[in-house]
Amino acid sequence: MPTDFRTFYEQHLPLVRKVAYQIAGRSLIGPALDDLVQEAFVKIWRGLSEFRNEAEITSWVYRVTSNAAVDHLKSINRRREVSGEEGPEIFDDRSSVEDRQVARELVEQALEQLSHDQRAVVVLVMIHERPLEEVAESLSIPLGTVKSRVHAGKDVMSQFLESKGVKAHG
Repeated sequence: MPTDFRTFYEQHLPLVRKVAYQIAGRSLIGPALDDLVQEAFVKIWRGLSEFRNEAEITSWVYRVTSNAAVDHLKSINRRREVSGEEGPEIFDDRSSVEDRQVARELVEQALEQLSHDQRAVVVLVMIHERPLEEVAESLSIPLGTVKSRVHAGKDVMSQFLESKGVKAHG
């Protein structure tokens, strides 16, 4: 169990930032990413007493960060519903994926097409390559739900990428 917050923070900051951004995506404009990262670290640190040392501490970090990012997305959607505001336009007309930046942009756009729940699972399983069982435990959902969300998320992303002229692979 870590006892020094600064060391813990420095060790896990890259992971928390990456997971928060990949799940919450384009909703994190300006200092919003820093705010979400800070919120995740506060929850992680305060909740460490619940960590049972049955798994790696990174599993706990993934769990809390994922939940904080999904909560962030849900709050943004609630505000948009109340205000009638539209989300940002995320599409562009590029049809070739010739450089890595364009490919990353298309993946980000494809992730934006997923529900919050699908996105959290897809990011953890497909991008961070976490075991299905760990993701199920981290998000407090059944293993079958993880599998179905990954499958559904892959289908949605494949359809999106194909609509952009990209042949998606398995």
